[in-house]
Amino acid sequence: MSVTPESERASRDESAEREDRDQLEGFGYQEVLRRTMGLARATAVNISTSSVATAVFTLFAFGITTGGTGLLVWTWLIGFIVMLLVTLMFAELGSTMPLAGALYQWAARLVGPRTGYLTGWLYAASQIALVSAVAYGISPFVASLFDVELTPTQQQLAAIILILACTVLNLIGVMIASAVATIGAVAEVGGMVVLIIVLLIAGFGNQPVTVLVESQGLPPDTSMLPAFAAAMLFGSWAWTGLEMATDMAEETKDAAKVIPRAGISSIVTTFAVGIIFLIATVLAIPGNVDDIVASANPLQAIIEGNTGGAFYKLIAAIIIIAVFVCAMTNQALTARIVFSLARDRRVPFSTSLAKVPARTQIPHVSTVMVGVIACAIIVFIDALAAITTACLTGLFLCYILVVWAQLFQRLRGRWTPVWSLGAFSLPVNVLAAVLGTALTINLAWPRGEDVWYNKYSSVLFVLLVVVLAGVYYLFAGREGRQAINRIETASVAGHPN
Repeated sequence: MSVTPESERASRDESAEREDRDQLEGFGYQEVLRRTMGLARATAVNISTSSVATAVFTLFAFGITTGGTGLLVWTWLIGFIVMLLVTLMFAELGSTMPLAGALYQWAARLVGPRTGYLTGWLYAASQIALVSAVAYGISPFVASLFDVELTPTQQQLAAIILILACTVLNLIGVMIASAVATIGAVAEVGGMVVLIIVLLIAGFGNQPVTVLVESQGLPPDTSMLPAFAAAMLFGSWAWTGLEMATDMAEETKDAAKVIPRAGISSIVTTFAVGIIFLIATVLAIPGNVDDIVASANPLQAIIEGNTGGAFYKLIAAIIIIAVFVCAMTNQALTARIVFSLARDRRVPFSTSLAKVPARTQIPHVSTVMVGVIACAIIVFIDALAAITTACLTGLFLCYILVVWAQLFQRLRGRWTPVWSLGAFSLPVNVLAAVLGTALTINLAWPRGEDVWYNKYSSVLFVLLVVVLAGVYYLFAGREGRQAINRIETASVAGHPN
């Protein structure tokens, strides 16, 4: 009998599905999520999660007012270099341990179950806060479409409505959610590219190239080192969701091979589009830089100053779609983290949170819980910088903990990943650990003249999560503590025994 290309492809797909299932069972888990995503969709979901549009549009005003025109651009480059090193290490980890819950699972297996437990709680809490920050940050741009300014209460309400819409889409199923994410990624990159071209043409000659290395927009007596340190919040904001490809691994075909490619290609795409956009935007600043920086919405002022209000609204509508998808994919990611913790009985109401209906094959209770808590954060905290700093600090703490653990196991000769950088793995691991730690300390550092609880939001956030995790551990009962202290896994190649 002749073998057709279709039958060969079907045979390869069946073999990959069997390998995925066997690998998951090797970690002690049964397959309950639906594998529907290939490389293209996994990459699109990763791009939507990191979301260059979200990073630029939500924190552009913060970046240019704290760092001026030059640091706005260069902090983006510095953040990318550090987090690319981290992403390369995550590619090794994800190819070897392609499990929902990513950082939680990696920490538990590289260090131990209690460390994994604390990492999982901080990881989940940080991601929920990230959903809140994205929804809250884009609300003013939604209002700008209608030429209105929102009161703080209205901004909170708009953000809550956005999160509820994300929750509904995520409950429909991963096929719909990943399709929306693909559309969002295309719209985001396409919209940004169009905006870059228009700004380069319409804004040509508005500012000299030297503005890219100057601190225009800042007071003359500004000290550059503190300004740089503060502006790194903007330079770090885009590099979240680096592990997204692994969090969705149990819904990805041939996950061990797809994860490294999806993660690396998405962060490179985000950087390339972002750095070109920032350069084009700064060079296109119309008139006096100080006047634009002092405006209510500097990015809107730059776009409208070069193109007019109608074009701005068109671009804003596209970007809002992209940011909505960013919030949606981050919620989906976070629900998988909670699901992963729940199936290992490491959170309250584990039985309910771990449920996955056969019809949709998504963790529906976890999805709803993430939406509810994200809305609650918005209700009780109305400061974007405080939410952003807190969630970034929590996430980056999880990142560096895992990278340091990976380095420790590598030096002990107990880490052999499925995919690796070969001879470059060790130096990249060292640089990722050291530079990632420096970036995290800078993010957590209290600065500014804000009220004390906003000023120390990152420290308070981490302490609160650790206390809550500790309280649950104490009151979980003997069986609950036994579950927390146990790792549901068999020994596999590449895993430190």
